[in-house]
Amino acid sequence: MNPNEEMRPQGRSTTQAPAGAERSAASIVSDLWQNTERLLSEELELLRADVDRRTVQARNDLVELSLAGAVAYTGLLALIAALILGLAERMQDWLAALLVGGVVLALGFAMFKHSTHKLAQRDVVPRTSIENIEATSHRIKEALR
Repeated sequence: MNPNEEMRPQGRSTTQAPAGAERSAASIVSDLWQNTERLLSEELELLRADVDRRTVQARNDLVELSLAGAVAYTGLLALIAALILGLAERMQDWLAALLVGGVVLALGFAMFKHSTHKLAQRDVVPRTSIENIEATSHRIKEALR
């Protein structure tokens, strides 16, 4: 490589002006516009990927929460069965059903509390992507001044 030549990153398609020639303002603005479009496009792609990832995580938490609700509902059904058996037989059988229903209900409640706590702590806002877009926007405004 000739020591007088500029080093340019690969993948960029900039036109080299002959030695001593200045680039026109239109050429500079055109390059700035193209680079800005590409940068914003890449930022939006990162934002989209970040939102997709967070959406999948939130969906998984909601599935877990639904399962906890189903377990708690099963416990409620067992408690209702215990009440029915208790009224029908006056003790013994319903006491066992009441005990099992209480344990299942307690398990479902614990699962529900765990899931809601986890879901409440999940940050679904793509803060890094938003900060990058704001910084890019600020740099573009500064460059256009």
